Amino acid sequence: MISMQSSIRLFILLCFAFSTFLQGERKNNCSIILEKELVFAICVNNNADVKKAELLLKSINQFGGKYSKNKFYVVYRDLKGINFEVLRKYNAEFLPLQIDNAAIDYPFGHKAYACAQVEKKVAEQNCELVWLDNESIVLAQPDELILNPTKQCAFRPVFLLNSIGQELSKEPDQFWSKIYKETNLDPSKVPTVETFVENKKIRFYINCQVITVNPKLGIFTEWQKIFSNLIKDVEFQKAACNDVLHQIFLHQAVLSAVIASKIKSEEFQLFSNNYGYPIHQNDKLPSDKKLSVNDVKILLYENIFTVKPNWLDDYNVKNPLKEWIIKNHSETYKVVENIYRLEGLCNSYLIKTKAGNIIVDPGGASNPNNWLQKVNGNKSVKSILITHGHEDHVAGIDLWKGKNEIPVVAQREIVNVVKLQDMFAKLSTVRVAKQRGQQIPKVFPENEETRLSVNKLFVDNYTYKLGGLTFKMIHTGGESPDNSVIWIPELKAFFIGDNYYTSFPNIYTLRGTTPRWPLEYIKALELGINYQPDVLLPGHGEPILGKENIISALSAYRDAIKFVHDETVKGINDGKDVFTLMKEIKLPEKYKSYFSESYGKVSWTVRGIYNYYIGWFDENISNMFDEPSYSIYPLITEMTGKDAIIKKTNEMLQGDEAVKALHMTDLILLNEPKDKSALETRLKAVDNLRIKSSNWIEFNWLNSEQKKIKNLLSSSADQE
Repeated sequence: MISMQSSIRLFILLCFAFSTFLQGERKNNCSIILEKELVFAICVNNNADVKKAELLLKSINQFGGKYSKNKFYVVYRDLKGINFEVLRKYNAEFLPLQIDNAAIDYPFGHKAYACAQVEKKVAEQNCELVWLDNESIVLAQPDELILNPTKQCAFRPVFLLNSIGQELSKEPDQFWSKIYKETNLDPSKVPTVETFVENKKIRFYINCQVITVNPKLGIFTEWQKIFSNLIKDVEFQKAACNDVLHQIFLHQAVLSAVIASKIKSEEFQLFSNNYGYPIHQNDKLPSDKKLSVNDVKILLYENIFTVKPNWLDDYNVKNPLKEWIIKNHSETYKVVENIYRLEGLCNSYLIKTKAGNIIVDPGGASNPNNWLQKVNGNKSVKSILITHGHEDHVAGIDLWKGKNEIPVVAQREIVNVVKLQDMFAKLSTVRVAKQRGQQIPKVFPENEETRLSVNKLFVDNYTYKLGGLTFKMIHTGGESPDNSVIWIPELKAFFIGDNYYTSFPNIYTLRGTTPRWPLEYIKALELGINYQPDVLLPGHGEPILGKENIISALSAYRDAIKFVHDETVKGINDGKDVFTLMKEIKLPEKYKSYFSESYGKVSWTVRGIYNYYIGWFDENISNMFDEPSYSIYPLITEMTGKDAIIKKTNEMLQGDEAVKALHMTDLILLNEPKDKSALETRLKAVDNLRIKSSNWIEFNWLNSEQKKIKNLLSSSADQE
């Protein structure tokens, strides 16, 4: 028999064993939670994204520790010429981006769709989902990306208030009120956060460049759904999302509201300062928040390599990290072997040869100590080749030339191009500022003659050989009278200058220039087709790789320009006026998969061709004389009365006739430029057109008009 003392001892041992077992189970369960698989997601829309994504994946592979081999989902735009195959070696699975047409060109809208796709893919897995922007680098094992057991989402607050964030003292504006309504959020109960750079307390608004979520909650799926609804909501877009900043940050605002609506505050997990550290904001940070890059675990770099090329030295980044960044970031500039690209004002290309290097169009690399110079090894180039004389392409010649006597080659018409720019410097300063959406300067340039650093001019063609490569320059005209293409047969590389864009060309530009001849664009495009290149290198935008992709793109571009040209000529011969042709001539649908009208517009081109061939006279004999049609506007206003004009104009706006409404306000404003009712009505017309505009130049001109009207209304109010 077991004694009472033995029984008590046995009971105590059993209790201890059971307690130990329970603790072990708790530890095991906790371990299971902590060891959830970390799954990464990124999105690539073009080859520049691919380069940045490869740098990110390399960084995780190099510095990610136990996460270095984790699964990556790469969501990609299914477009010709995107070379995402280089990412396959990084344990990546590829998903073609599924996105609404309305969101394709919406700034950063692709993020919501990409995140939702991956979330649905992994929702049933035992994992946590991490979104990383391409402009981030992992520099140490990122353990904080794993959610703590009681947390559902990890993030950082926004860096800056900008004009988007809402301070607590202010009522939510139209923008946020609509977002809160869509997410069923009570504005008075929205959590608060503090901006990282400014230390301002604001309503919940987070950064989404680095974020972890529990995919089972469907946060990203809800994000995509609400974002999609809002970009299709014409009234919301018109009233609250009609400027660039609100369009850029709509995706971020919607995600913030979705998280606040689906997760309790106690389930939020804030990253430490060294996760998603914004090195591009470093100089603005208060001293107590500044970190050494050497201590950062996830770095956000955005435009730091362009605006502050020496940042690695300035911020005392130490080796071997510094050497790793220099070596691997430099590879993001490589287009193909021997050709490197940096896009600033334009695309600058560095071509390496056995006997030294050549630069084409240095304007994109005109910033001192730019990264292309690092790729060049800070040596002198052997020659500078210029495709055409526009300022954005010729800037930086002296920087790259230095004190060396090297050939700087361009077609001889560049002399006249520069003279014309000097002749209309004052006009150009104003119009270029409006076209680019910039502030109009108060001080205008003096009428000084621009010093042209080109020392080698050619007429029809020019051949330059160096280090086993041949650079054949051929004059074509097009965007500029001196526009030339460059062919390197050994690399099968074709530099087309500004005669090819991902938009319909700006054959007529609103800033004003000499007429551009469509047939010259066609000449350049056909040369490119005939050479059968493997690499197409435009003056702006992404290079195109692959012979079939290039021939397809150039052929579509050529045929579209020819179509517009031929239809305009036909319409002229049929006796149609220019405005009828502007309205009637539209691009066939088959071309729209190749390019948009985000830069040049078909209607502007039609008018440019019309005026180029037969001038301003349209057979209306009223236009033969020096009395313009607008000279009778005051008389019409007097006869009809301002109130009647304003009433009719508002009816037009209700009927979606904003352009006609603009013309109606001209009737009054020509004679009374500060008339309040006419200005307010014109402002409505401008806003209606802005919200519908998908053309960058058109949008900026409308923005300029909007500012002008608001200033006039403001000054009138002050006088009252």
